[in-house]
Amino acid sequence: MADSNHSENRKRVQHNMCGTDDIIGRIRALFRNSRCQLNLLQETIQSEISRYKERMSSSVSDLIQELEELRKSNVPLTALQEMESDGGTGAGLERRLRAVQTVDMGLITAMLHSLLSKMITGILIRINRHEFTDLSLNINTAENHVYISDDMKTAAWSHGDLKRPNVAERFCQSQVLSHTGVSTKHCYWEVDTSDTGAWRVGMSYASVVRKSWEGSVGNNDRSWALCRWIDNMEYAAIHNRATTPIPDNISTQRFGIYLDYDNGQLSFYALSDRVIHLHTFYANFTEPLHAAIYVWDKGCPNGCWVRIRSYEVK
Repeated sequence: MADSNHSENRKRVQHNMCGTDDIIGRIRALFRNSRCQLNLLQETIQSEISRYKERMSSSVSDLIQELEELRKSNVPLTALQEMESDGGTGAGLERRLRAVQTVDMGLITAMLHSLLSKMITGILIRINRHEFTDLSLNINTAENHVYISDDMKTAAWSHGDLKRPNVAERFCQSQVLSHTGVSTKHCYWEVDTSDTGAWRVGMSYASVVRKSWEGSVGNNDRSWALCRWIDNMEYAAIHNRATTPIPDNISTQRFGIYLDYDNGQLSFYALSDRVIHLHTFYANFTEPLHAAIYVWDKGCPNGCWVRIRSYEVK
């Protein structure tokens, strides 16, 4: 028996080491790609500045030619002043000359911002593309006081009864599940949340009960959640009705959920200027896990909502 346990532990260590080597390889590839993108960004900016210099040189030549033609025409100074005030041929020559002598830093700044934003978005996608799952909500599971946005990404508390068909998969608690379940090695998704109301975000088996309060994510042995209580804006991790308070002073409304299905880990993170690990559940998962969202505003004037974030490379 001891030999068997020793062998199993050795296999687990070897598996984790292989996983670490894979992560290191991906990070190296990411930095190589980022360096290539930075070089391309530098070339793009330099090329644009060169084109701008050519346009500026051409504009200066045109202005000099206009001034020379005006000088040859022997137009009186008073006439030139009238032409400028009337918006004629000589209008704004001095202003135009000053303009072409100044590098358009606004253009360069806007270009840098746009290209860097696209680059950062691309890096985020490459970091998460092996794990990131683009989840959408299943409106057929949404309780009739849970509004679902047209893109199936946002769940919000509705004071009015939405009077949807009474299908078997619909919850009687203010909750909704995602369309697809996850049973792959890794999964990562993020949410933005309201700063009012009570919400829960987590993962649940589809086999959870639907017509009882026990079906709410975290209230049973088939689901795991991060929850925000209304009172004092307290946060906790909850599974099978057992809560673990989260002591960190959370100052963000964005959270990340990472699932390592094979190793039985479900982790929650607060995402702001830095990433804060909030809690990890350990379990032997036996069914596909669906994203689960619970919302309730208890009369809060600003409502309660949770939105699943999407990452798309433009």
